[in-house]
Amino acid sequence: MGAGPTRLNETTVMQAAQGVVSHLMSHLGEAECRERGVVIGYDHRRSGELSSEGFAALAAEVCMERGLRVMLFEGFTHTPLVPFAVRELGAAAGLMMTASHNPAADNGVKVYWDGAQSGAQLLSPHDEAISRCIARELEPWGAYGGGAAAVRANALCSDPTAAMSERYFEELRRQLCRRRPQNAALPREQPLIMYTGMHGVGLPFAARAFEEFALPPFAQCAEQCQPDPTFPTVDKPNPEHAPALKLAVEAAERCGALLVLANDPDADRLAVAERQNDGAWHHFTGDQIGALLADWEWQNYRVREGGGGRPVMLNTAVSSTMLAAMANDLGFAREETLTGFKWLCNRAHELRKDGMEVLLSYEEAIGFCLADVVPDKDGVGGAATFAEMWFSLRETASTNALQHFEKLVARHGRFTRSSWSRACHTQDEVDAVFASMRDVDAASGAPRYNSLASCGMELLSVRDLKNGFDSSKDDGVPRLPCDPEVEMLTLRYGSAAEEGASATLTIRASGTEPLVKFYLEGSFDEHAAGLVQEEIEGLL
Repeated sequence: MGAGPTRLNETTVMQAAQGVVSHLMSHLGEAECRERGVVIGYDHRRSGELSSEGFAALAAEVCMERGLRVMLFEGFTHTPLVPFAVRELGAAAGLMMTASHNPAADNGVKVYWDGAQSGAQLLSPHDEAISRCIARELEPWGAYGGGAAAVRANALCSDPTAAMSERYFEELRRQLCRRRPQNAALPREQPLIMYTGMHGVGLPFAARAFEEFALPPFAQCAEQCQPDPTFPTVDKPNPEHAPALKLAVEAAERCGALLVLANDPDADRLAVAERQNDGAWHHFTGDQIGALLADWEWQNYRVREGGGGRPVMLNTAVSSTMLAAMANDLGFAREETLTGFKWLCNRAHELRKDGMEVLLSYEEAIGFCLADVVPDKDGVGGAATFAEMWFSLRETASTNALQHFEKLVARHGRFTRSSWSRACHTQDEVDAVFASMRDVDAASGAPRYNSLASCGMELLSVRDLKNGFDSSKDDGVPRLPCDPEVEMLTLRYGSAAEEGASATLTIRASGTEPLVKFYLEGSFDEHAAGLVQEEIEGLL
């Protein structure tokens, strides 16, 4: 947030909102847009005079200037409630003012599209069309700046907060709560779960979700549970990284809690840490949480459906292939998408139209979408579901989450994963990284790609989405969307000397940070994974 065209401020938010509305009206028609309206929510972020609430009011003014109805949430909203309302109300679009887990100075505008369809984040070609509309709509359409009070006094503005909150929690309970009587019978004297909202907006929503599930109330990490836009205890409020959970773990140890559940500041992601019998804490990766939730959803589906129907689960191309192994062993379908919930939830929508039941969609960056409650990731529903599963493991199997995960590993295989990133501040630096990984022949310019000599693995197949090539397919065409402007490369390896030895390396250029990200998964141990990382870094 700040002054100028490269920062988020009143001008750039106004221009973004005008671009969204302009494309929306040309795409759906003016009459339909005015009838269906736009849902708008905001979190607690603030920097000086700039705030999420102010940006939301400004976006609402833009919509109303063109005669669109606006459903503007009252008070801080957790992000999942906006896409929920977009779909529930059949709104034309939704806007959420948040920067999720980014540093304190940041903010953003998240766009959800067409509640009569998926209600998920928008995909191409709408993103490019909105960018073109923004470039054409740089001048204000009207005299903006009346503020939130004037917006709420406008006849075109309504407040969906109470109705949508009740419907959201009804759906959480209906679709995700499986053991309410057993939950209600659990002891309540000693809190076993510690919750942190990472200085964000999640606390009241998480607490209400626990009530809906009849779960014992959690203890609160006092230093981090209330909204604070300065994020005083963390440099980057991202609970995916263990250091951000330090205060919550310490608070858990003081009160005797055994499990830490953390939402990021806008409460759309979930992190988990668990105290083991030796007193050490295990911080679960997103893939480990995903495997546990996948097993839980599958077991409950079998109870409900008897193993019939057409169940499917989804994860992204940089998430663990453990889900694919579980699908193969247990009998549900599994699909892979590009990174991001815009891909996961739009694909889930298509699968549901084809009659399949999507039990879980997840990505390794601690994002989880359970059942069909919200067409986006939801850290609140994820927290209540994980807690119910955890209590069930304790009550019915006398085990904890990590011990149960190890049972899943024994059943479906161990998938050792590591990830790291490399700073690349220019396109030339990005190009150099991918040229090295493609091992481009200087004379012909043709890629040869690299083998992993350090662990004796030969290259088996290549999927290169920039060049539209997948050697594992008979027609050589990737099944994931290709884009000559987007770098994403997947190399699959195997060993002739060691049966079952395999590795997969995916490299992609981040769309939100000046980074190239590396994701490695293999049948080797942690030491071998470190050697592979060293070899890859040496190639660069």
